[in-house]
Amino acid sequence: MRVRFAAQPMDSDASSSRPLDSGAGLAYQHSAEQAEPGYFTLAQLTDFRIWRRFPSVIATERETYLSPRVFKELFSMPKEEFA
Repeated sequence: MRVRFAAQPMDSDASSSRPLDSGAGLAYQHSAEQAEPGYFTLAQLTDFRIWRRFPSVIATERETYLSPRVFKELFSMPKEEFA
């Protein structure tokens, strides 16, 4: 089943249902790729195929597995204030 997301163009490859990245959030993804020891990257935590393989990751609390630095970049507040 193909799903089309509103306001996002589809990849030109007809076999792919993944929307093209508009460029938004690339800075976050780039900085998150340099994960600190003991934390997961933003890319890992946003890809269902990856994070579901980690038994320690709770699906509804994935933001807690981001490093403090990346968390602050994404949410504009420290983890302690978010909770």
